[in-house]
Amino acid sequence: MNQTYELSPDRLQQFDVFEGFERDELRYLVDLIELRCFETDDTIVREGETSRELYLLGQGAAGVFHTPGPSPRDERRLATLEAPAVFGELGFVLGEPRTATVRAERFSNVCAIDGDVFETLQEERLEIAHKMVVNVLRIVSRRQTDLNRDLLNIMEQQAGVAPEPTGDDVDVGEQLMQRWTL
Repeated sequence: MNQTYELSPDRLQQFDVFEGFERDELRYLVDLIELRCFETDDTIVREGETSRELYLLGQGAAGVFHTPGPSPRDERRLATLEAPAVFGELGFVLGEPRTATVRAERFSNVCAIDGDVFETLQEERLEIAHKMVVNVLRIVSRRQTDLNRDLLNIMEQQAGVAPEPTGDDVDVGEQLMQRWTL
């Protein structure tokens, strides 16, 4: 049996995208966010589709998949998301097609913030919109830093040894981290 999930300021506080928000700001947002329920194996986001929604996994779990080839058999699991989690930030910010499919792995409650609603928010409560943008940038930056570290680990594993230091006593991995995370 699935628990009833109600959107509230307390629920919103658990998401990184609302870090530093005041309680009255969260109360304002509760009315703008759409709550959706997904059963096991339901698709939440489909790779290739365009959507400007930002998603908050409030309850449940979801798998993130990418299909690099033409056959569905080519599908690869990229990650498993456990509540609370934020996803869909690149489509939300850039409005570009989704780069992965996200499916519920068990009954899940997902909150959606539509890009059009966010534009209205910018007009009506700019300070709230600004905080959200800053927090989305933090989320993207953290994920990019994690990805950079993973890439460096893969490069080192493939080379069989750590990269050779360059003339300025900073190894290649450190140079990449500096370049990519600044």
